[in-house]
Amino acid sequence: MTTTKKPKKARMLAPSALAAAALALCACTLEPDYKVPETPLDSEAEQMKGFKYAEGLWTQAQPADEQLKGDWWKIFGDEELSALIKNCREKNPDLKSAFYAVEQARQKARMTEAELYPWAGANAGWTKTGTSKNEFSYRGTFEDYRIGVGLTWDLDLFGRVQALVASQAADAQAMRAAYENTMLMLEASVANTYFAIRQFNSEIELLKDTVKVREKQVELVTNRAKAKYAHEADVKRAQQQYYEALTQLAGVEKQRDASANFLAYLTGEIPANLTATAKPIPEVLPKVPAIIPSQLLQRRPDIASAEREVYSANMKIGSAKSAFFPTVQITSSLDLASQDIADLVKGNSLAWGVSPRLYLPIFQAGRLYAQYQVALAQHQQATQKYKATVLNAIYEVENALSNIKHLETEYEARAKSAAASKAVEELTRKQFDSGVIDYFEYTDAERLALNNERERIRLRGEQFRSVISLVLAIGGGVEESETK
Repeated sequence: MTTTKKPKKARMLAPSALAAAALALCACTLEPDYKVPETPLDSEAEQMKGFKYAEGLWTQAQPADEQLKGDWWKIFGDEELSALIKNCREKNPDLKSAFYAVEQARQKARMTEAELYPWAGANAGWTKTGTSKNEFSYRGTFEDYRIGVGLTWDLDLFGRVQALVASQAADAQAMRAAYENTMLMLEASVANTYFAIRQFNSEIELLKDTVKVREKQVELVTNRAKAKYAHEADVKRAQQQYYEALTQLAGVEKQRDASANFLAYLTGEIPANLTATAKPIPEVLPKVPAIIPSQLLQRRPDIASAEREVYSANMKIGSAKSAFFPTVQITSSLDLASQDIADLVKGNSLAWGVSPRLYLPIFQAGRLYAQYQVALAQHQQATQKYKATVLNAIYEVENALSNIKHLETEYEARAKSAAASKAVEELTRKQFDSGVIDYFEYTDAERLALNNERERIRLRGEQFRSVISLVLAIGGGVEESETK
């Protein structure tokens, strides 16, 4: 979807021979030639070697924003996650609302397209009239029967309706892309929440084990204090450690419950009907998608939506221009009329009429000029929005790639730190049991080991979420074959 991309044509929703004749008469359109606005991904495509954190992955893009986004979550190989995202697609009310917004936009385009066709209608009527004897036109009492058809046709000589149809068709395409974007964001939210729950599960498991250990420590230190092998301060320190672990456990359980409730909302359920996963965070990361930066213009639905809005605004300029030119309307009727119903279908009851009308705006106190300027400003606004959307996409991909790169280093360092602190805890426990060190030194080592392990678990969860952020940043569509 670069400057080489051809603009999408507005599709006629109900073509016919009559419509073809109308378009032949109404071939003149006034909108400017359309060109997709240039962005950094266009002007620098030949010079750029890749994103800062995507070395060697740059290629030229081919338009592909209409491709299906794919079951990107399968890169995690998790059937439970797949089931949750399926429920989200089928039941989430926000997603359904976005779908019906697309349907509204599509039908509005069809309504406008109907103005290209002649409008025909049938009529039937009966009246009974009594006239005044004091009038020259006195006719007594009489009846009038009438049946007939009428035809009205607004000739779109300067392409006003054609431009509006193209604009509204582009609006519908933009809404469709916005729907795809909403779907992708909701899927990513489900995955993020799911792995957050699994992260909390790992922390809860760790903290529950810690609570059990510290509960036994309270008992052990209390008994040692009774035997004069420990001080009262050691007992209080053991109790402090125990209650601190309980507090941390309750805090993490609260976070897990909140995430489970949010997951229920995302999947269109009430929390009572959703059993959140009890599995811990996986220790093996999924393969990172092999990113081609130029694919941002292919896959991201928000970029596709913004580009369609530019096209829509471009067509509205043509519609605004056409308001300066004449409009022609042809109205005709064909009736059967009679004062006697028995004579209604006879040949001499035929009545007809043709009424062409021409309207030419002469003076409207600057309204049409202001309307044209509004269309120009809307086009500029849509153009800048499109450029901002592309820049934001670049920003989000850079952030995601940076997070993946640095989280890997951070996690490895933290894992080694957690392993070392665990070893220190074991050594100090033996020293404490042997009476070499006091309880305070041992509990410091124990607390540090717990904090490091919790931080390691948190970073593992962050790594999963960073992969999801990258998939979201490139617009989805990642298959297992596209990972490295």
